Amino acid sequence: MYERGLMSGRGRKTATSPKEIFSPMGKITRAEFVTVLYNLAGKPAVNSQSHFADVEQGQWYTDAVAWAYEKKITSGVGGNKFGTNVNISRQQMATMLYSFANMNKYDMSVTSNNFSKFADGNQVDSWAQKPLLWATDHKIVNGNTANPPKLNPRGDATRAECAAMVRSMELNCHK
Repeated sequence: MYERGLMSGRGRKTATSPKEIFSPMGKITRAEFVTVLYNLAGKPAVNSQSHFADVEQGQWYTDAVAWAYEKKITSGVGGNKFGTNVNISRQQMATMLYSFANMNKYDMSVTSNNFSKFADGNQVDSWAQKPLLWATDHKIVNGNTANPPKLNPRGDATRAECAAMVRSMELNCHK
């Protein structure tokens, strides 16, 4: 993900540590995640400005958020806000991935119709059910190693989970 320019590191380079750190267990914000998708799309030209009150013009995420809104990948969190610096949940990430995959004509088939194999499958919000069924069906989102596994749909996603989910989408949902 880093080598492809889809994600960057975190932290400053110093004289004693010239490399950035990836921070795999760090939480990822909504702005960071739509920027990953925007980078994956090739940073296309944006034809509009952001529609959200909490998205400042001229920031590193501005074009990515405007693009994601324009392409119907996100509609924000309500109240005319995108949730720029809010950590993204696993179900929000799956929903945006679902919209991105659909836009790019990836395989959108779903064979499963419930989350019964997950201990917390009943915690998936209604708006995220179809995207999460798609994501679990295509092994983009996996539960943890508990028996039965848990999805943790409302939990904050990590940078490592972001990298794994995006890569799994590319591998498992061929165009």
